Amino acid sequence: MSSLKDTFLEQYEHGNYEDKGSRNKWLWSWLDVIVCNGDYFAKYIRKTKAPGKAVCLICNHGEGKTLEYSESAPASERCAISLQDCTANLEALLCTFIAENNLPLSIAPKLVELSTELAKDVKALSHLKLSHRWLSLLDGSKRFHDLIEPLTIFYYSFMGTADKELYKTTLTNLLTGLNKQKRGRVFAIMTCLKKKGLTRLGKARKERIYQKLFFTRNKTLSLMHFFLDTLPIFKSFNLAFEKSEPMIHQLFDEVLQLSRLFLGNSMKSEHVLGNNLQSLQMDENDMKAVNDIFIGEKCSKLLAKTKRLF
Repeated sequence: MSSLKDTFLEQYEHGNYEDKGSRNKWLWSWLDVIVCNGDYFAKYIRKTKAPGKAVCLICNHGEGKTLEYSESAPASERCAISLQDCTANLEALLCTFIAENNLPLSIAPKLVELSTELAKDVKALSHLKLSHRWLSLLDGSKRFHDLIEPLTIFYYSFMGTADKELYKTTLTNLLTGLNKQKRGRVFAIMTCLKKKGLTRLGKARKERIYQKLFFTRNKTLSLMHFFLDTLPIFKSFNLAFEKSEPMIHQLFDEVLQLSRLFLGNSMKSEHVLGNNLQSLQMDENDMKAVNDIFIGEKCSKLLAKTKRLF
């Protein structure tokens, strides 16, 4: 079965095409018009063998849509100009949102479905306001831990030339082990990101993020490992009360255990034993030595290597 692409005409093969049978003749010069984000119209339109017909490559989710064109330009040019970005840029925007909000990449199809559904009622959408229910710090830290290497490569693209040269070794280390083809693909994506137009706020946001990934990387890693190693005690407390059956009868015991675990990270154990924690008095003599305070093994190693971190 022939596909829609089989009907396309290319200028280098059909430069003398006369569009016989059509009142409005096709002009190859239309493809050289800059219409959206500096892109040429050729990125959106293909001429077909049918007289007076062209195909919009964006419509129907990239499957293409046959359109008629006028004497001045293809009628779909208005559609191309009105788009905020081409399909590739929308995908990049979606991936950026997922990365910056520490979300799993598997959520992308659901975000597209949700956006499509919300867009059906533009009037209601313009008045939609929701209070934020942030991800738990532990879950966010886990996602950040999984994404920190690709995030580092991603935001390297937005740094200035001097900063890129300074942190070139960091990028080289992250790309070690990739074959030539994969490395080439990474550099191609980085080149594309470098050309991406950013608003003033967008530039400021990118700068803030790459500063944490490069300039204060050890601090960022230390905080991440600190959260990963110390916050599970709160996670277990939350899970204890997310069961279907009532657990109110265990609330006091669970709060008491949580308080002991939390205080025991920094206080001497003899001062957190017993039930009367409410009247607990704390002074410097009750605290553990700084090196004995539990902050996690990896965080401790990073602090040991860095004299001045905070």
